[in-house]
Amino acid sequence: MKKSVWFVSAFSICFCLSARAQTTTLEQFIDKYKSKNEVFHLSMPGWAFRMAARMAADTKEEKLELQSIAKGIGHVRLLVFNDTAEPPLAEDVNGLISGAHKANFQDLAFVQQGKQKVQLLIREDKNRVSDLLLMVAGKEREGNNSLLISISGSFSIDDVNRWLAKTKIGKEP
Repeated sequence: MKKSVWFVSAFSICFCLSARAQTTTLEQFIDKYKSKNEVFHLSMPGWAFRMAARMAADTKEEKLELQSIAKGIGHVRLLVFNDTAEPPLAEDVNGLISGAHKANFQDLAFVQQGKQKVQLLIREDKNRVSDLLLMVAGKEREGNNSLLISISGSFSIDDVNRWLAKTKIGKEP
């Protein structure tokens, strides 16, 4: 009996630690780069994001669209590398993506052109998207073009597809 209690406890601890692997990897990545020169970091709860979205809208249609997009967002984290900032190290980007895969993230989109790589990953929970991770990494001719967006919340894959349709991700240049 003691062995089975110990086994269940050990399994539970390992499961909890593995479930936090992406969060830990993501936090490590953000912590490493957020204080670097020419890097902008933002962490915003969903309610603040929804309020900002309402204020950013110019028309009633835009307001409704932004509210529709923002309604399921629980938290947004953003890391933007300015043109003059050193891009994140390839090993750090690879470690972040590997950690996300270990935490049950799935690739939704991947595009690579030269040294520029765009990768979009999602994690689903009960047929809902619970986390979205977008990593743009690499250098272009005119400077650094790196970005990390992490969104947690609860939204459908249709919501994600609608967001992507509003962006240039996956569209021809």
